[in-house]
Amino acid sequence: MSRGELAAIAIGMTLLALGCLSIGAATLRLRRSSMTLVTFGLWCAMYRARLLARQPAVRAALGGTLSQWQTFGASITYTINVPITIFFASLLGAGWRRSIWGLVTAVSAFAVIGIASDLVSGRPASLSTANSSVVLTAVSIGLVNIIHLTVGRGRRSPLNDPVVVVGGLVLVAFIVNENIGEIALRGVNIEPIGVLAFILCLGYAVLRSVFRAEAEFVSVQRELETARGIQLSLLPGRIPTPSGLDLAVRYLPAATVAGDIYDFVEIGPACVGILVADVMGHGIPAALVASMAKLAFSLQADRARDPAAVMTSMNQILCGQLEGSYVTAVYAVVDTDAQRVTLANAGHPPPLVQRRGESGTHVEREHGLMLGVLPAAEYANAHVDRFAAGDRLLLYSDGVLEARNRAGEFFDGDRVMRWLSTFEVTTADRFAERALGELTRWRGGSQFEDDVTFVVAEGT
Repeated sequence: MSRGELAAIAIGMTLLALGCLSIGAATLRLRRSSMTLVTFGLWCAMYRARLLARQPAVRAALGGTLSQWQTFGASITYTINVPITIFFASLLGAGWRRSIWGLVTAVSAFAVIGIASDLVSGRPASLSTANSSVVLTAVSIGLVNIIHLTVGRGRRSPLNDPVVVVGGLVLVAFIVNENIGEIALRGVNIEPIGVLAFILCLGYAVLRSVFRAEAEFVSVQRELETARGIQLSLLPGRIPTPSGLDLAVRYLPAATVAGDIYDFVEIGPACVGILVADVMGHGIPAALVASMAKLAFSLQADRARDPAAVMTSMNQILCGQLEGSYVTAVYAVVDTDAQRVTLANAGHPPPLVQRRGESGTHVEREHGLMLGVLPAAEYANAHVDRFAAGDRLLLYSDGVLEARNRAGEFFDGDRVMRWLSTFEVTTADRFAERALGELTRWRGGSQFEDDVTFVVAEGT
């Protein structure tokens, strides 16, 4: 075995190791960066396979005819352009006038044509000359896009990392030499050395970039978990147990942090105030506004018996603070001694009341403007009298109404009303569990598109 063969085999095994490392790193987290790592790994593995297939010692050890090995090598030559072009597309984007994705289409089509040509003609590498033109064209387009990315747009990527630039210049020089007839060192294929140099440089830059992004992702996740913990600490630590009333809550954030909040205020031994509020939007911005709404509600102890006054005060506090967002809310005061529910609504889904023994559901549709829009907005109280044992009050966020099944149908208000009329009188917690179970079955899973919150109050 000659020194050249040994060097080629060593380079091939190095490329195999790099390819496996790259693909293995991609499995750590299936995100956009995975495409970069997978295509980089495939390119390394394919180049290694072609390089080893050209070595007589490898062919002798594995068996097979020369024609079979040549056909195998030619097929890789045609197709290896596909993963490397997709790799560049994952780093550069569409490129200047979408030339990168056009190039992906072109090299994919050429791979199919090249393999078909070999099969039809019976001659391996029948389009090798055309392939050299494709490679040189692809290199030219890639260089133009890298220059455009760096100079025209000032964007940073692993491709314009100084280490990669040096390795790239070496690779381009060696590729051009190979595809225009080996002007330098005639009879010696030095392209693998250029590929190895470039891959080592690029692999270093890409893996460094990916692992840096992974570290940043983990840091963001940690911060989100901290924010979730803080938000959960703002929710009631326990559910009140006023005389003559059974309460239950179900709260399912759609993301790590939520735009829904609920809260209770214990007004007396037989009287409790219940708030359910929903911030426009999702994620961290909605969670920040929800925290502001929670703070605004916590300042309402002196007027807790008057829902309209509570909504008015909260609206005045929030106006001018929400940067274009808004909050819908409903606040109900349940007094079991007086057998009365007093409530005010600020653009929220209407509260529902079910009388024991009655088939219909009372819908309290009176509501005012959302909170945080107009400082002068006015709110009015609505009353539900004779709220007795066996009667139910349901307050909920629009995440319940907007839960969609696989057919795209919304759960809607009629189905929510049927909760009250079809579930037998039991405990508030069993009612909430059955209601959530039906909603989850409708959705087809426990992951909802919007935050889901509802509070049920049942007279005892």
